[in-house]
Amino acid sequence: MIARLPIPTGLTWNSRKTPRFSTVTQYPVSGARPVSFSTSPFPSWEWELTWEFLRDQGLDTVNSISSAQPEFSQLQDFFLAMNGSNGRFIYDPAANSIPIEDNFVTQNLSGTMVNGYSGSTEYGQTAYQLYRSSKVTGSLVEVEAIDALSAVCQPFSATPFHLYLDNVLVDPSTYTLGDYPLVVTFGSAPAVGKTITWTGVYAYIAKFGEDKIDLSQFMYRLWELQSMKIEQVPLGF
Repeated sequence: MIARLPIPTGLTWNSRKTPRFSTVTQYPVSGARPVSFSTSPFPSWEWELTWEFLRDQGLDTVNSISSAQPEFSQLQDFFLAMNGSNGRFIYDPAANSIPIEDNFVTQNLSGTMVNGYSGSTEYGQTAYQLYRSSKVTGSLVEVEAIDALSAVCQPFSATPFHLYLDNVLVDPSTYTLGDYPLVVTFGSAPAVGKTITWTGVYAYIAKFGEDKIDLSQFMYRLWELQSMKIEQVPLGF
């Protein structure tokens, strides 16, 4: 089981989010039009978070913890447990209530996936990768492969996962979900040509962007972290 990055109290604006692609461009010697091709069909995301305060554990006497909110230790120890940028974890914006991402409905922080389109069913196929999609081009386009479901996306929560075939809700007992990447597997192959859509909240497989974090103590038992960089790890990590 992969650990989830804790997002303790004290997170502040601004939080940065950056999509990244990898494109190779060839320039012909003849001076003709250059040719480009992408080595990454979907974006790889980067984030930068800032904490304006992290409360430390207070020790009134030796081994006597007086603070019930050790955010400083929580974040520091998770970084140490990940061995810096070496470890892998789930970065879950929705579950940790950080600023709403643009793929969520803005009525609440836990949000709901919109336009979860994953193609059409094929003969004899039972397993399908799930994608986030968009209509920005005028038609449904898969813009991002999904790593995992968010911790807030539970069967009886306000934001459950739902799967549809031709807009008809599918009985959850007829399929299973597997993470890293997020794949739905039907117990038996559905009829050919059914459009697969879904709703839910998703998370990312990520790692720290650097092998160090700069924790600064600005008051007694109060710390700040001006920059924590996080990078999405490509599927198949």
